Amino acid sequence: MSLAFCLSLVSVLALPSQTANGSVIEATVGGEAVGEGYVRFEEAFNASLPAEVLSDVQTINEGTSISEVLETIQDQPSDVELGDLVALTELQNLVAVDANGNRLTNVTVTWEVPNLTTSLGKVYVLHYSEVRNVWELITPDNVDAANKRITATFADLSPVCVVYDRTSVSDGSDDGETGKNPQTGDTSNPLLYVGIAGIALVGIGAAVIMMKKKKAE
Repeated sequence: MSLAFCLSLVSVLALPSQTANGSVIEATVGGEAVGEGYVRFEEAFNASLPAEVLSDVQTINEGTSISEVLETIQDQPSDVELGDLVALTELQNLVAVDANGNRLTNVTVTWEVPNLTTSLGKVYVLHYSEVRNVWELITPDNVDAANKRITATFADLSPVCVVYDRTSVSDGSDDGETGKNPQTGDTSNPLLYVGIAGIALVGIGAAVIMMKKKKAE
């Protein structure tokens, strides 16, 4: 087992865990800035959110894979499979209102994503529209992994989370190989990952010993 292969396994296992969204950095409507505090994430969801949708939100936030909870997602890119989407952040209520408390529409929001990394590849925003009663997958306007922030435009708002396509994950090496089995937020079969981690560590140890022996010779 090569050292490079072992390190590749470790990098896949080291993918970020699902976490809460960070703070909203800025928001605009039609190019005009929205006042600070009028666009924000809240823990509580709107009372108008259907009970079934709220249950789906809670189930996904508990770590169940998206494909086990949702049957279809609107505007899903043709090259993205529902079963390959992994939640990077929790679904939270994104609120956007004006000074009078009226809901804003067609809002462009930039917010912090604490666990966003360049290795995640294709990143999207999963959103439930209370106005249109559909789950949709939004392609971000901008993904700034270096500064851990994302920008997306919403026709209307409510539950929002950041997701990524697990088949596009890079293993972090220079050759850009793709990690095929990231399980961020997926608690299924944890013993498998423990076993792989153990094998990887043993392989790394063996590789180090072999390198030392070669140097001694």
